[in-house]
Amino acid sequence: MKTTSFYLVILLTFQYVSIMAQSANPFTNAVQFRIARPTSQLHKIKTFYCEVLGFPLIGHFEGHDGYDGLMVGIPNEKYHLEFTQHAKQSDLPKPTRENLLVFYFEDDTSYLAANQRLQVSGYQPVAPENPYWADKSFTYEDPDGWRIVLFNGLFKTL
Repeated sequence: MKTTSFYLVILLTFQYVSIMAQSANPFTNAVQFRIARPTSQLHKIKTFYCEVLGFPLIGHFEGHDGYDGLMVGIPNEKYHLEFTQHAKQSDLPKPTRENLLVFYFEDDTSYLAANQRLQVSGYQPVAPENPYWADKSFTYEDPDGWRIVLFNGLFKTL
């Protein structure tokens, strides 16, 4: 009986430690995230992100307490962007040249095709603020002046 109780305590201790290790930082257990920002040109933003970049529209709303908005998926709906516009829009914050949304491409063909798609749609690269991006990517601005970077390669974790 003592041996069974001892092993039960050990088993329960390991389960508790395992659960605590997983939940030590609850944010690492999140299964979705959304990046949201306001705009005063919702229609142009929709055209840029859905038609030019080709992301699917995964949600939208109108007249929600004075707000209209849309969500675009990147690419599996676990990560998505939301853009909102208020009926009585006040001055919006201006983006800096270091506000970047970076898209990583693991092969040259996709990278070149994405750049071509933007350029055929009338968007030309702009000089990056940070020289880190200069030799490995192209930077573009959306209709609000927020920057996106198309990076030729994958981000390597530490």
